[in-house]
Amino acid sequence: MIKSMGLRATVAALALFAAGPVIASENAPTALWDWDDYLDALKPLGDKVLAITQNPNNPQDRQDTWRALMANVAQAHQQVVYADPNYPEFVPVYSTALNLSAPNPDYLYRRTLVDGAGVYRLRGKRGTNLFTLISMSNGHYALGNAKPNTGSHDLDELKLGTDGSFSVILSKERPAGYTGDWWYLDPQTTSVGMRVAAYDWANEQDSKVGIERLDVPSSAQRLSAEESDRRLKLMATWVENQPKLGYGRIADLVSKGLINKLQVYDYSSIGGAEGQIYVEGMYDVQPDEGLLLEAKVPDKCKYWSFLVGDEQFLTIDWMQHQSSLNGFQSRIDKDGIVRMVISPTDPGVPNWLDTGGYKRGIIQVRWNNCTAAPNPVATKIKLAECVPTSRLKLRSSRNSNAKRNCVIADLPHRCGSAGSNGLTGWSPYDVIARAPDRTEGRGFFDDDPDPPPTCSC
Repeated sequence: MIKSMGLRATVAALALFAAGPVIASENAPTALWDWDDYLDALKPLGDKVLAITQNPNNPQDRQDTWRALMANVAQAHQQVVYADPNYPEFVPVYSTALNLSAPNPDYLYRRTLVDGAGVYRLRGKRGTNLFTLISMSNGHYALGNAKPNTGSHDLDELKLGTDGSFSVILSKERPAGYTGDWWYLDPQTTSVGMRVAAYDWANEQDSKVGIERLDVPSSAQRLSAEESDRRLKLMATWVENQPKLGYGRIADLVSKGLINKLQVYDYSSIGGAEGQIYVEGMYDVQPDEGLLLEAKVPDKCKYWSFLVGDEQFLTIDWMQHQSSLNGFQSRIDKDGIVRMVISPTDPGVPNWLDTGGYKRGIIQVRWNNCTAAPNPVATKIKLAECVPTSRLKLRSSRNSNAKRNCVIADLPHRCGSAGSNGLTGWSPYDVIARAPDRTEGRGFFDDDPDPPPTCSC
């Protein structure tokens, strides 16, 4: 077994002059952009993005678009300016603050740039969360060059220490003499992403994963003016292309008449999770209406969930609303069918997907490595016709306190990101808390093993 420092020294010696950030020169070329140039590149993007939204003339929707674009700018800085393939760090891609492209609240999304010709090591602690998926990609949809993943792995493939620790090398070829865990790194790979999935938000411990490149000097040099300029210019590309995915999906669903209907959609061409089937549609309901979704739960399933978003393709704020439910949180009826009610007002039943007051938006269902991927039957209903039992009515008041139950002491569990050592640290962009009142087992009433159907509609 090659020791940690020995492996780094061996690999670095073979690539002593590996490409890294160029040393900054004292005299910056005149071709470099200045502040106004970067802002000028961003300025026309507002109108371009607004033109592909559903309601460009609606004042409320316009403001929603501007807020989403601001989050997009913040995300762009993280992903193309801060990110460095020679000195990688897993940083959040989505969160409550970076709520873009309908993120799944059950997943923590991390990403870092890599050089497919490099040698990297992932190490950390497995944790007890449901699974942690590592995806290797070539390009990104926000840069207009997305392609299928170049590789996909689960941390459960690795040899774990008694404390759950792991270490795995990523490279084109296994390092000579190295006998530990190794994953092939396709030379076309430009980034490594991570989905840290949890079912039981309160009790599962998330994986901690750090990354380092082994074939470059251990200390980063100052970025050259030219490299800084190149990265900053990419922000406009990211901000222009990133919204096209979500707004494009909304337009596609509307054009196909998938209103209060759902259909399977394949995200594999742009980096969707391997083995995960997506089912999408739109809801369109009034305050006194709901959309009842019914699906037979597959016999075997690694993970499944339902979520609702808005017409900006943003997940309804899951810190303030019960906008998603997974296979652990949901109540399954005795006939094996899970029944969800999507509505802007509380119907007083379990499995309510709260639209946060929105009357129209996106529905997403994820079936991950399941024996089947059912397309839920959708039925528009009047909430007054959805009669819960007295027991089920109790859940309504408990749910209204969800955000207040997210006490500050719970935040670190879902707020940690890769810090300078790749394992710990805080990120202001990654405040993802998981509401304790949504983690009480399969259903909301442990003292009722055989509750009545969700709703007698």
